[in-house]
Amino acid sequence: MSQTVGPIELPRNSRVVLLSLVPGLGHFYLDRFAMGSLLFAGFVTALNAWFLGSMLHSLENPELLRNVAGVTVVLIWAAGMYHAYRLSYGTDRVALAKERRELIRRALIHYLRDELEEARKLLAHAVDLDVDWVDPDPLFHLGVVLARLAERAALRSASEARGLRRRALSVQGLPEPGPRRQVGARDRRREPPALAARVAPPARHLVLERAGVAPLGRRVDGHAARPGPALAVGGAPGGGQGPGAGPAR
Repeated sequence: MSQTVGPIELPRNSRVVLLSLVPGLGHFYLDRFAMGSLLFAGFVTALNAWFLGSMLHSLENPELLRNVAGVTVVLIWAAGMYHAYRLSYGTDRVALAKERRELIRRALIHYLRDELEEARKLLAHAVDLDVDWVDPDPLFHLGVVLARLAERAALRSASEARGLRRRALSVQGLPEPGPRRQVGARDRRREPPALAARVAPPARHLVLERAGVAPLGRRVDGHAARPGPALAVGGAPGGGQGPGAGPAR
């Protein structure tokens, strides 16, 4: 929430008014550079025109130029003084701070309701009420709302692009491509599943040991095992088809 504007944060009103005797300088003191530049440039230009109308008698109608320039100088000076007074003595900054806090509170309620456009309008008004530009809260909340609005606009554009692509594919009679599956490193390292008929190595060793034949590469009673007879389909040693079959010839 916004902090209460204290006396230390208030600009020195008398200094603002004294600097505004030269149009634009008081606005520069209040960091109103755009308005100060406009007032100062207009005042200098009108003063230069009045000087030329007073000194150059070779002009076709120097009195008209001098009179118009003099009126313009007075109007710019009066406008600068009035605006500087409005920004200094004529501004109740405590009341503006309270109004800013109320606007920020209402904007947050609209933001939580997902009413971003209403929140943006209220926060923009709160920024305008910060005449001294000392309260960062309205600008911060306004930036968050503008970022959300930009994200929503981007999503809307992407949805419209997908709709146009579907329409183009339907006109051409082409099927819509399905979503692409991204293959990760784990999927690339995955080995193909073992066949159902293939016997795992631990199970094969167990079958050989029950049949009385040691597998290759293993030692039995301190001696290297020799290859034994091949297993038959029935699981008995030898080339027979059952338990009663004789040795293979």
